[in-house]
Amino acid sequence: MSGFAHQDLTPVVIGKKTGPRKGGSGSYKSTKSTTDEKIVKKTLDLELKKSIIKARNDMKLTQKDVAGRVGIPIALVKDLENGKLIGSKPMQKILNLLGLGGKKSVVKEVIVKKAE
Repeated sequence: MSGFAHQDLTPVVIGKKTGPRKGGSGSYKSTKSTTDEKIVKKTLDLELKKSIIKARNDMKLTQKDVAGRVGIPIALVKDLENGKLIGSKPMQKILNLLGLGGKKSVVKEVIVKKAE
């Protein structure tokens, strides 16, 4: 008996598609939607966004200062000032720090695109 009889010497081909992938049929999924749906993105109201930036600048605070005082990552402060929605607790902490605690966060829905 040879010392290599137990080895599988079947060639392995790398890079060729041989069977179905995740998602089922083995073909790549299209990113286009077949229905007539609207893609809606929720953002922060522009007026509140401007108020936050103005209040922070009036208090001579940097985004890093606000994040440190509230105890959240700087990225959340940046996201908020860019109009992205963040959790309600961090948002309320920021609004209270900047003296805007009485303002309610207004969510605005924007149609990003209509799926074709």
